Amino acid sequence: MAKQRLRLRQTLSRLKNFIFLLDFQDIYRYDKPLSPAPDAPSSATFKIYHTLQALEIIEQLNPMSPQERSFAENRLHKGDKAVIGFVEGRPVFYGWLMLEEMEITYGVFANTASGTAFAYNLYTRPSFRRQGAMGAFYRFTADYLKSRDFHTLHCGIATNNTPSIKAHLKNGFDKSGYFYTVKLLGTCFTLANHQDYPKRFSIYRA
Repeated sequence: MAKQRLRLRQTLSRLKNFIFLLDFQDIYRYDKPLSPAPDAPSSATFKIYHTLQALEIIEQLNPMSPQERSFAENRLHKGDKAVIGFVEGRPVFYGWLMLEEMEITYGVFANTASGTAFAYNLYTRPSFRRQGAMGAFYRFTADYLKSRDFHTLHCGIATNNTPSIKAHLKNGFDKSGYFYTVKLLGTCFTLANHQDYPKRFSIYRA
């Protein structure tokens, strides 16, 4: 019965998001050059994954719906990287990286300039929040990107996610643009302002 109720809620959620969805995200950028030096748990270690093994670890932190898992599998096949943080061998944080691509809205992507990356879907175990895990992630990510001749890191943050905005500003990010999308019956209407996306207004099927 519980599984049936869960499937029903997921179906209703997908139907609701198909009918009408708002996705207002501001884009933040780090390019000073990439060398964040934030507070961080001294024992935090990070590892990059590019196989389905990442999803088994992520599930321990934050169980995914079938749709979320399908999205993650697809992004791994596209070349995205999962960066997972551990403290004393226990996963406490994960974030994802796109290389030379960024997400405009749910399931819609655009190519970006050479040497740019896009961080998304960051998550911290509740008991480790406000302890510098995000800063540690960006410090590790900056070293990883620099070693591969990347010079700019973007991330998208919902306009109402004040804690995340403050954390990114603290770690040296600056606002660089936005993607504001209204989705109606599967059609997205996006107002954009970003140097890597020249169109100011777009209409497309999601």
